[in-house]
Amino acid sequence: MSGDSSGIPATIDTFHLAVERAVHQLNHQGSIRLLSFGIDPGPRPGVAWIGDGIILGKEQFEEVDGVVDRVIDIARAIDYDDLVIRVGNGSKTIANRIINTCMARSLNVERVDEARTSVGVPRHAHSSAALRIAHLSGHLVKEKQRVRPTNGEIRDIQRRSRKVSGGRATIPSNLARAVAMGRLTIHDAIEDHIGEGLESFSFSTER
Repeated sequence: MSGDSSGIPATIDTFHLAVERAVHQLNHQGSIRLLSFGIDPGPRPGVAWIGDGIILGKEQFEEVDGVVDRVIDIARAIDYDDLVIRVGNGSKTIANRIINTCMARSLNVERVDEARTSVGVPRHAHSSAALRIAHLSGHLVKEKQRVRPTNGEIRDIQRRSRKVSGGRATIPSNLARAVAMGRLTIHDAIEDHIGEGLESFSFSTER
């Protein structure tokens, strides 16, 4: 409305996006040819993004849901010609869920061999692993991936349910499978399993 050529329009609903766009314009002048996102899949995914090989940012998430939406929001704040999302293959079930969500949003997505990103990266430094993934070319994914949790992944979710519930509950395998496939959050699965008595129940913070 002001007519300022360098101004960034914003509304109450879009002010977060406007702030990110302003920060990006202050730090990075001009359009980016290739904007690359790296995602380190897992229960607490790491995300990093680079523009023409230059590091632009990285984040750590506490859950899988919402990761792709966040990537789209970040991309909207940046001027670029081409976009690629590179997903590591370390946690196959979660990686496939993220890949399928990307494809449903018509995003260009590649699968990257995560073994090449782990050297020198601490075990829980997911955003640092994501940064390495962002720098590596992968195999372009053209078909929807099958989401089939392994027995090991199901047991790991059951272990996490004990930790999140402070040792009060271990969810059964059918609920753990639903969590692995993205049909339930781990908190919802614990609530379904506990049923009555939930009002006095409090969750522990997962780490």
